[in-house]
Amino acid sequence: MNVSDFKSGPFTRLKQFNDLLEQLYGLKIDFNASEEHLRSVLEHYTDRKSMYLKENTYGARSSEFNKIVLITEAIRIYLKEIAPKRIKKSRRNTK
Repeated sequence: MNVSDFKSGPFTRLKQFNDLLEQLYGLKIDFNASEEHLRSVLEHYTDRKSMYLKENTYGARSSEFNKIVLITEAIRIYLKEIAPKRIKKSRRNTK
């Protein structure tokens, strides 16, 4: 058994982010939405995060900033690690 066997996968990390969002802020991200919609939400929150950091010197201590980071990380994990594996592949006819 290796130490890498205990490494959490993307589904575990995504569940942790979703649980934190629901417990702390009462939010739940709908991952059944289209990838285009999720990408636009990710872009929106990434822009908000950078704008928040420019305007506030104590950004990392704010609960609003923490919420923004949790949302962006959850969507990023889904789009980069989970969604590409769900692409439907056509089956070849082996006859």
